[in-house]
Amino acid sequence: MLYLNDHISNLDIESALGLLPPERIEHVLSYRRISDRRQHVAAWLLLRHGLLKEYGLAEVPPLAYGPSGKPLFPTHPHIHFNLSHCSEGAICALSCEAVGVDIERIRTYDEKLAQYTMNEQEMQEINASADPATSFICFWTMKEAVLKCDGSGIRNDMRGVLSGNEPLTSADCRYVYSVCGWGNDISPCHPCLFP
Repeated sequence: MLYLNDHISNLDIESALGLLPPERIEHVLSYRRISDRRQHVAAWLLLRHGLLKEYGLAEVPPLAYGPSGKPLFPTHPHIHFNLSHCSEGAICALSCEAVGVDIERIRTYDEKLAQYTMNEQEMQEINASADPATSFICFWTMKEAVLKCDGSGIRNDMRGVLSGNEPLTSADCRYVYSVCGWGNDISPCHPCLFP
C-alpha cells in the first residue's frame, strides 16, 4: 500500500510532534529548517497511519537497521516499509515483501548529473522528451526506489540500476514518485492529509 501527503505545507508540526516517539522527536528537532522538520514528520505520520490501517498497530514498532542502513521492524519482520519526502510531499510504502519508494520535486534539468547517472538509452529518452526535467526525475526516482528496495542505497554507478526492474511511477506537475516492490501487493496511492 502507498500513502501520500502532497500538502505538507499545511502540516501543524507542534500538534504532530505529540504523535511521535521521543527518539523521532529528537531527530525531527535536529533539523534546522522548518521545511525539513515538516517533511520528516509528514513521512512518519504516513507510516503511523498506514500501520494502523493495514496492520492494526496503534504505535510504530521499535526500529532497527539492516547492514546497509535500511530501517526495519525486528518485532514485526513480516512488515516491510519505506519512506521518502521532498519539499512537495511525503510518501510511505508498506508491503509484505521488500519495498522501496522515492519522491522528488521536479526541478531544473541538470544535464551533467543526467549524464553521470543515466545510461545511453535513458539519456536518449530524456533528450527526446518534451519535458527533460520530468523525464530525468522519473528515471531518478525509479533508480532510487530500486536501490532502496534491495537496501543498497545510492551508489556511484547508477547507470545499470534499472536493468530488469520496472518500478511503478507517477508524475504530478510538482513531483514524481516511484515505488519498487518485489511482491504483488503494491496498490495505488492513498492521499492522506494530516493537521
